[in-house]
Amino acid sequence: MKLSVALCTYNGERFIEEQLSSIINQSKKVDEIIVCDDCSSDRTVEIVKSISESNKDVDIRIYENEQNLGVCANFEKAVFLCNGDIIFLSDQDDIWNPLKVETTIKWFASNQDKSVVFTDADLIDADGKLLDGASSLWNYTGFSSKIQKQFDDGYSFEIIASKNRCTGATMAMMRSFVFKFSDYCDDKVLHDEVIAVAAAFQNQLGYITETLIQYRIHKGQSAGISMLTNSFPDKYSVNSKSEHYVGMNMSSKMKKRLDLFILRADIPKKAIVKIFRYLFVYGFSGFDFWYHDFLKLAVQIVNYKSK
Repeated sequence: MKLSVALCTYNGERFIEEQLSSIINQSKKVDEIIVCDDCSSDRTVEIVKSISESNKDVDIRIYENEQNLGVCANFEKAVFLCNGDIIFLSDQDDIWNPLKVETTIKWFASNQDKSVVFTDADLIDADGKLLDGASSLWNYTGFSSKIQKQFDDGYSFEIIASKNRCTGATMAMMRSFVFKFSDYCDDKVLHDEVIAVAAAFQNQLGYITETLIQYRIHKGQSAGISMLTNSFPDKYSVNSKSEHYVGMNMSSKMKKRLDLFILRADIPKKAIVKIFRYLFVYGFSGFDFWYHDFLKLAVQIVNYKSK
């Protein structure tokens, strides 16, 4: 099985050496690291080339974009350049746990019905120190044990579509699942949410509870959690982005769920029952959950019924 890393860079000279070293020194070696640089103006490319020259046992290839593509398109380019059976997404400024690759491979071997996986992460500052007030990334994104239980009970799509809990820097995906995800991205919808929603839509999304990377929070990051204080809100606002998911392939199980949802949507009393079910499971935050669930599924229903 061939293993690839899709690593995107942009003015990352301060952190890229530490991140690349953590990837190179995995307990299970990767076969290739594809680096797509999005027009850096610092020494990022020079550093990557130097590391590549010093580590001939790993195929490190760097591609310099002629024009700035942005985060999502740059990641898509990197992913499509990968030749591995499993593709790991990587930011330029994090640090991988030495067992990340090995743990992920074992997980896929034990969960062959899944194509995409995400993990938890420790939160660190620009100097690599653990942040006070948050034990992990999932504390911030709200992927609690209660939500995990609902995820395991078959509500992965509802959970991810209502609020993305998957951080791209922790994700890995099977090559067979690769698609042109940038078509669904814009300034409010990033690649990790699109990939996660698509995977959940087809019941192919899973998670590993371990913290397999150190996720760095700093002022210069292009995307991700933007935190300048130690305040961790319970949830963040979610905009309706239904139109971005129209056209994604639906599994037979998802089509059955849409049929049931259509039935509920056609009967007001059933809709009321649905609200109370969400309230029972999620408390008063269930109102918000149901509202966004309905908005996101609504466009899919219209699209499905028109076929």
